Amino acid sequence: MMKRRLLAPLAMALLLLLAGCGSAPTNTAAPAAASTPTSGSSRPACQGIATINTALTSLSQAGNNITVGQLKTIQSGIGVALKVVDKLAPADASATLDQLKAANDQLAQTLAGLPENDTLGQHGPQLQQFKEQVAKAQAAASQLATKLNC
Repeated sequence: MMKRRLLAPLAMALLLLLAGCGSAPTNTAAPAAASTPTSGSSRPACQGIATINTALTSLSQAGNNITVGQLKTIQSGIGVALKVVDKLAPADASATLDQLKAANDQLAQTLAGLPENDTLGQHGPQLQQFKEQVAKAQAAASQLATKLNC
């Protein structure tokens, strides 16, 4: 039950993100000033950030009974979304995107080597470290969303 509750929103968000990547961006806003150079719409990248935020929220709300395997699935979904965002984000967002990638890598390292069927609650010190790293990833995602004007 817990697995479905955590993974369903992530799966749906990833599907929406990937579906949005193939469509042409629509712009219903007023045109920007002629002197403002743009590198294209960051809207699909913002959809990716929303997907990442959904997954990070799931991780931040994970309780002691969630399995390491479930956490790894959510974390790897963040990695997939990051690859999409990396392709869509403007070059000037690369430093901020790198911070988010590093935070996600730290999440993966914390989970590495833990048995898939163990619960997070069975690994007390990793639980605290994991929650701190999720908070860092959320901060990095927020900075990237701000950078992209999401």
